[in-house]
Amino acid sequence: QMDFEEFLSEPSAKRRFFLLIVPLSSMLNSMKRPFPPHLLLLYLCLLLLFSAFVPAQQPAVPSAVQPAITKPSPSPVPVANPDAESTIPRPFVPRSEESQAPPPEPIATAPMIIALPETVPVTSRKFQFRVGYLRADENSMGMDSFKKALETNEAFAKAASAVGIIAISLRPCDSASDMLVRLQQEEFDLAFCPAQVYAEVKILQARTNDKMCYQAVFQQGKPSRGVFFARKGVVQANVADKKALSADLKKLIKPSTLATTDAFNAAGYLYVRRALYDDFNRAEPKAYLFLENSRDVIKTVLSGLCDFGACEETALQEKEKELVQILGTAKPIPASPVLIHEQYAPNGMRAIIGAAASDAAKSFFKNTLTAPDEAAFTAFVNELQHTTSKP
Repeated sequence: QMDFEEFLSEPSAKRRFFLLIVPLSSMLNSMKRPFPPHLLLLYLCLLLLFSAFVPAQQPAVPSAVQPAITKPSPSPVPVANPDAESTIPRPFVPRSEESQAPPPEPIATAPMIIALPETVPVTSRKFQFRVGYLRADENSMGMDSFKKALETNEAFAKAASAVGIIAISLRPCDSASDMLVRLQQEEFDLAFCPAQVYAEVKILQARTNDKMCYQAVFQQGKPSRGVFFARKGVVQANVADKKALSADLKKLIKPSTLATTDAFNAAGYLYVRRALYDDFNRAEPKAYLFLENSRDVIKTVLSGLCDFGACEETALQEKEKELVQILGTAKPIPASPVLIHEQYAPNGMRAIIGAAASDAAKSFFKNTLTAPDEAAFTAFVNELQHTTSKP
């Protein structure tokens, strides 16, 4: 018999022998009849297999060579408890050589990166000056040249460098509805947009009591109005006879498709549709074919794909007027505005950028930019609300 401490101090082989013999002898003593030989053999095999996986216990480390505990060197990183002892042991050195061994070098620790609050001045932030425009607009072809004119403008370059503008970003819009959504998200700093898009932004923000974040600094071009026309020979009635024309037109247009521009173009679609309803005895086509611009509308009608079309009057060339029959005109709408974000407006925090960009735009577009007519825009917004409220 051995006590537990003596058993643990025995070598590995002797402990494995006891693991095999002691349980087996106890079991055989408790049995009343002889143990079957084949079961005994199976039991011994299982115990041998089990004992092969029992790890040998390592001898205890003498207390004389226990690793010493040292304090770490002062660290620049603040810790929760600076008086706490370090748990990092030093390398093991034999006692005979301990007095001659050099002291361990302090452990290098990486400095902690602490996120500071955003108190960085505006001049250290880098961002882009974003210019929005309609991709299909006739003025969009000159946007690359306008970007170069801004980049080479000395006043704009100096002001841009002072506030952290590193680039000019051109951001074309695929349609007027796309521009409307992006204006509501304040994606542009400078925007060349149609009059109806600007009016729609004003209407939506008036409904939600939001502040208008854009200001019109220029108007580009001249006021425009829409025309309703047909390919020559389609309508036989005299245009001067409104009664006969209305009766004839109502029968002809009802089964036809009307080619027109984007639904956000008041001159080429909304006002023309209103004129058809009011002036031609509520005439309404079977369907509408929406195209990118007025030039596509004219080409579609002249090619015979549609008998009727509606577009901006200025898009019709003199030779094309001889091939179509103009049936009516709509009310004029204001010229397209050039918008600037409120932070670049005269009273904005970056007014110096807005002033430099406005001067560069006037120099580049020359006589095509005029001062905004806010009264005309207000009347247009009211008319647009009145028109869209009707069937």
